[in-house]
Amino acid sequence: MTEVKELNLSEILMALQDFMTSDGAISAEQREFYSVFREHLNGHVGEFKVEDIETLLMQAKGDVPDLPEEEFIKMGEAILNQYRNKNEDALNERIRALAAEEARKRALAEKERLRREEEERIAEEARLAEEARLAEEARLAEEARLAEEARIQAELEAGESAKQAYWDGQDLPGDEAKIVPDLPADALPIPESGKGKSKLLIMFGTIVVLGASAAAYLLL
Repeated sequence: MTEVKELNLSEILMALQDFMTSDGAISAEQREFYSVFREHLNGHVGEFKVEDIETLLMQAKGDVPDLPEEEFIKMGEAILNQYRNKNEDALNERIRALAAEEARKRALAEKERLRREEEERIAEEARLAEEARLAEEARLAEEARLAEEARIQAELEAGESAKQAYWDGQDLPGDEAKIVPDLPADALPIPESGKGKSKLLIMFGTIVVLGASAAAYLLL
């Protein structure tokens, strides 16, 4: 890096003289300021850094309040221009270094921005994936619930069908036709006498017994 060169006493005063004589005439206020400023410069110890020159200029301005503000500003600019001219290479190098540093900072900021965006994007692919997983689990759980309900319903319906089929296959005793024996073909009319009445009662009892036996047989 090029070394920065500070102004010496002669260079500062020459820059001030060039400005004061540029119009061809020097005002009384300018002469007074030049003398006061020179005294402040002579009392300074060490190098004349830019900050030191600015401080000495302000001190001299305080001692010469009648100097117009516009002329004072132009005097300071003339001295700073001398400093810039002497350190043109160093200043240009400094400017390039500052520009490079600024570019590096912008590049780092851009890299950091891209990194944050990538992290946010990944966090979002992850969020969507988790939501999809939960939705799939919910779908599968609902399908399993519906399948279980269908299975239970099918079992209930099968049980009802089997029960109905069982009862449909059962023959109830009262559903069968009752068999009543016919009278013998050669049966003779029963006389109206007492003896005939007795025979008639005996035959009637026999028929009743036979009918009861047949009914009992059917019930078994």
